[in-house]
Amino acid sequence: MAGEYVLVRRALWADDVFTLLSPMAQWLYFATLSAPSMELNGVCEWRRKHILKRASALTEEVLDMAELELRERRVMVVDDETEEAFLIRFMHEDGLLKQPNMGVAVHKLYPRIASPKIRGVFVWELQRLQMNEPDLGAFKHDKNGRPPVLMQLLGNNSIDPWGADFDV
Repeated sequence: MAGEYVLVRRALWADDVFTLLSPMAQWLYFATLSAPSMELNGVCEWRRKHILKRASALTEEVLDMAELELRERRVMVVDDETEEAFLIRFMHEDGLLKQPNMGVAVHKLYPRIASPKIRGVFVWELQRLQMNEPDLGAFKHDKNGRPPVLMQLLGNNSIDPWGADFDV
């Protein structure tokens, strides 16, 4: 499990992807972001009965609509079979990969992802981050010229969540 606190950038309120979400989808995003099982890699348990207990008036229908909205907008990937969810931009938003040691921590969490679908989207997001933000500490070679362990994951199977064959 990740730390006691989560980082929420104020710039989130200027992000069209987030501000165009319905209030319930925004709530579900924050509920997922701050879930007790949320890990440093943006993956957490996805147990619907647990989520329904987090707000007194939350119904299955409302949860279904908010979840579908987050899935369709590619904010979150859910694997119902493995009961896991992945907040796609979590590592970018959190900024944790600025620190080289966090790359090691994220690398260690990779084998714990049971869902092949979530592992694939996770690798896709790492590839996107490495391409768009190559100066992040987690992607830099150490002072002895050794590549970071996080780079080992970049060659794994990746799944583009915007691909035509992606199953929401």
